[in-house]
Amino acid sequence: RLLDRTKHYKVWISFAKFEAEHSDEDDVITEHKRDCIRRARAIFDRAYTYYKDSTPNLKEERVMLLEEWLNLEASFGTLGDVKTVQSKLPKKLKKRKPVMRYDGSTEY
Repeated sequence: RLLDRTKHYKVWISFAKFEAEHSDEDDVITEHKRDCIRRARAIFDRAYTYYKDSTPNLKEERVMLLEEWLNLEASFGTLGDVKTVQSKLPKKLKKRKPVMRYDGSTEY
């Protein structure tokens, strides 16, 4: 119900973590635990889609959401799907500006 009132990224994260940790035993891989992980992924995917489509100006929130998702996937161990989340993370780019030298040539 809280997601109906606010779409803050911390609410999405708390909801997904609640669904992921709602399993019976940590060290035994059961169908119930897999269902919990699927629900958590679906929540993170809904949140990512919301921030990407509805509010594209909130890029920092989307990055924080993806970082939490990546941490959660890493904590799943063998059931984690880290590569999928890493592909959604933004790439860091170096911007190079041309510098004019005294002799008229340009350098990057």
